[in-house]
Amino acid sequence: MRSTFFFYLAFTIFFLGVSCTNVAHAEGNHQLGVGAVLGTTTGFTFKYVRDLKNAYDGTIGWGDGDNFRMSGDLLWQKPRLFQVNKEWFDGYYGLGGSAVDRGNYSSNSNNNGLEIGPRAVGGVRYMFHDPRVEVFGELAFVMDIIPATYADLEVGIGGRYYF
Repeated sequence: MRSTFFFYLAFTIFFLGVSCTNVAHAEGNHQLGVGAVLGTTTGFTFKYVRDLKNAYDGTIGWGDGDNFRMSGDLLWQKPRLFQVNKEWFDGYYGLGGSAVDRGNYSSNSNNNGLEIGPRAVGGVRYMFHDPRVEVFGELAFVMDIIPATYADLEVGIGGRYYF
C-alpha cells in the first residue's frame, strides 16, 4: 500500500511539474485548459496545447465505485473535422497510459491492486471563443497489462476553461 501511495505522489508531481513549467509559456496564449470530466473517470482534466497539431491531456479522478483512476495522452489534433450549422468541430486522437487503483489487495480477488496499461483515445470537441471554453466527448480503448491482460472501453464528456 505504501508503494502505491508513492507511485501516485510521483505521478501527480510529474504532471504538476509539466503543467507548471508550461504555465509561463501558456499565459496569454490560451494553451492551458483545466476542467472537469464525467464518465468512466469522473474528476479533473487538463490539456496543454503545444501547437495546432499536438497537445497533452490528462485526467485524475474516480470511477467504478471508489476506484482511483488517472490517465495521460499525447494527442494529434484535427482542426475543422466537420461542420454543423456553420459551426466547426475539431477531432483528435492519441496514445497514452492509464492507471487504476482497485484498492483491493487480497489475493482472492480478480480485480486487485494497481492496474496499468496503454490506451488509445479519440474524440470530438467544440471550442467557444469568448470565454475560451472547450466541451468534448471521447472514447478510449484501454489494455491493462499489469497485473494481467484486460481490455476495456472508457467514455467521457467534459469541459475545460483555457487560461
